[in-house]
Parts: sequence; structure tokens; C-alpha cells
Amino acid sequence: MMLYYLEPYLKEVETRVIGSEENKILLERTVLYPGGGGQPPDRGWILCDGEKISAQHLGNGWHYIDGKCAEKNVRVVLDWEFRYKMMKMHTAEHAFFRFLQNKGAVLGKANFGEYGVIVFKGNITRNDVLDAEKRVIDMIGQGREVRSFWIDRSQMKEMENLRIRVDRIKDERIRVVEIVGHDVTACKGIHVKNMSEIEDFAVVKFRDGKNKEVKFVVGDRARESHYLFSLHIRRMAWKYGIELDKMESHLENLITEIEKLKYSLKEASQSIPFETFECSELKMKYLLMHGGFRKIIVKRLLEEVNNGVDVAIYGDLQSNSFSCACNDTLVKSMVIQEMKNHSGKGGGRDNFVSGTVNDVKSFVNSLQKVICSSDILLHGDENGN
Repeated sequence: MMLYYLEPYLKEVETRVIGSEENKILLERTVLYPGGGGQPPDRGWILCDGEKISAQHLGNGWHYIDGKCAEKNVRVVLDWEFRYKMMKMHTAEHAFFRFLQNKGAVLGKANFGEYGVIVFKGNITRNDVLDAEKRVIDMIGQGREVRSFWIDRSQMKEMENLRIRVDRIKDERIRVVEIVGHDVTACKGIHVKNMSEIEDFAVVKFRDGKNKEVKFVVGDRARESHYLFSLHIRRMAWKYGIELDKMESHLENLITEIEKLKYSLKEASQSIPFETFECSELKMKYLLMHGGFRKIIVKRLLEEVNNGVDVAIYGDLQSNSFSCACNDTLVKSMVIQEMKNHSGKGGGRDNFVSGTVNDVKSFVNSLQKVICSSDILLHGDENGN
């Protein structure tokens, strides 16, 4: 007998073992739900011969146990805290998604664990998600009744607005969960009897795109999430003197300005000319700027060296990091030594070096002097020896 349907708030039961097979036992009755509809299997234990053995209902009364049990009469104990959380989440998902479905959402899948997760398709906006969240919270406050019952397959057509995936229904008897006055769904999951038991509901993440995703929490975690969102927003508003109702537009304008600056910086990274430094036969090119696009500039450094420059170096004045391309291993060793002289860290392979120093401008100036004083080692004397 599957008591999780008949008495979903029952936390434990005495029952008989009517079959066994290795680490599996067949029980006459159980309070452990085997999982389904996105709801995970219950956690629980079998109390057998004075031992508490972890157990999971596999379906049809068969339970996997993490141990051995030779007794004929045992007690099945439910991890009620975990189950009750799943009941709240599952009921909240029904209430929430019905609002989204009314606006065209098509459910992909839903599952429950640390978070409730719903994946769906449809032209659903952030405002739709926030509106649905508010309506669920209202229903929790109203204490909407939730009831479960069974119908025959032939009765499906008689039920208006029944949410059902007919392709997944194989049984002649169908279990239906109804949030009175709101949603009717074919579902084998375990639910609370009243939405007030959910206590609170909060969407903590919304991912847009072709396959949209919502993550939500319930109960104390939902209350904490609402508080934290409010706390961080108010801190920002008060710190920068922004009215709460103008926060969103302020951030949007700020993001637009940042994107413009990034574009300008990218353009500058591609076009600002290198400074040139020459000492006898040695030629060095360098660029010092704030926060350039490193990938773009490194490509330019390599091109310069390939075109005959001995050393090409970029110094980021914002982070005191540098990137350097050399056409000679001896030059590379000089760069690494000078980096160490400036309390730097880094390295590289082939003829490329990158790292950070305490003052990148001073480092580049010193490098010019060091390489210039070593010019004879690199190119020989005036007679070519």
C-alpha cells in the first residue's frame, strides 16, 4: 500500500517484509515516495533489528537498503524535512507555471532539489516572471486549498483546462492535483494541502533565450532571498543617491555608457601607434595605455617582431601588467631579468613574455636602457665582431 498518496503527512509506518532479493526488500506498506514528475525519491530509513538502514523506494513496494535486514516486521521512517520541502516546491511550481502557461509558455521539464528549476519555451519576459512570482505570493497569503484525486483516462476530456502530457500517460487511472480556482494538472508528485504551507516564494534566477530557465526557492530561503535582494538594492540606491524607482533606468544607462567605452577602447587598442625607441642597431616599439584589449595588442606585438622589430612591449598602466614579444632568446632573458628587478612575476614560452611588475612605466623605461647597454652583445662591435 502506497501511503504517501493516502496519507502524505504520515512520517513513519510499521509494515511487513514480504519479499527480499540481495539489497532489496519488498514491503507491504511504505511512506517513501519513489520519485516522479521532477520530484526526487524520498530519503528515509528502515528500522530493522535495532539498526537504522538507509532506504529508497524503487517502485511497486521494492526498496533498496544500504545493508541487510532479516526481520519480517520493520518500521519505515521518512526524512520528513526533505519530503516536506519537495512538497512545497512542487506545489509552488504548479501555481507559478500556470501563470506563465497562460501567457504562452510551454513546459520542457521541472525538477526539485536545492532549487526548484523550470525549463520552458515561449515569449515570456522578465516582467511576466516577476508578475507570476507576485501572484504566487498572493495565493500563499490567501491560503489556497490544494487537493489530489484520481480519474479514469476516459474522464480527461471532461476536465476543462487540465494540464496533461498525454504522451507520458500509460495508466488507465490518472492522478490529478488541483489548486482550487487556479490550476488542474495531471501529476504523480506529492503536494501540500494548502498553499499557506509554502510560506513564501522567490524567483532567484531567470535565464532568457530560446530555452528559458527559472530557479526558485520557498519558505525561509525565499524570505531570505527577498531580504537580500532588497538589502543590496537599497545599499546601492543610498550610496549613490538614486531613487529606487529610477534604479533600473540608471543601471541601463550606465551599461550603455560602459559598452560605448569598451568600443572606444577596442578601437584605440587597434589603432594607437606604438612609440619607437632605437639604440644603434636595436629597435624597440612599445605602447603604454590604460586597460587596453590585450588580445588585440598582443597580435600587434607579434606582427611588429615578425616585421623586424627586436622588442615589442605593451604595458597596462591600470594593472601594471605587460606583454612582450622578442626576436631573440637573449633579449627575452633580459626582459625576464628586468621584470624580476622590478619585483615582478611572470614568464612565457618561445620568444614571448608576460607578467606584472610594481610600476610598468618604470619597467619599460629601465628595459630600454638595459637592452641599449647590451646592444654590443646582441649585434657585435662596429666591425661586426
